[in-house]
Amino acid sequence: DKNGVAAISWILEERWKKPLDEEWKTQGPGLSLGSFDRGEMPPDVIDTVDGIQIIFSAKNPSIFVGKTVDFKDGRFLLRD
Repeated sequence: DKNGVAAISWILEERWKKPLDEEWKTQGPGLSLGSFDRGEMPPDVIDTVDGIQIIFSAKNPSIFVGKTVDFKDGRFLLRD
């Protein structure tokens, strides 16, 4: 199954550059939005939140326990 599943991942660094930018922008650590192919992930790592399937990914996934993922000022945040 090649359907994508949204993922919020803890990353150490993120780099991006728009087509007309000369320099790369760097930011991190923090949360990033991405996706995984459903067929490449074990079913037990896919959570369902308010009917939406999502994967929370981190080197140590316990960072998400008891936290709320929020989006403010164009960035994802972890809140107690």
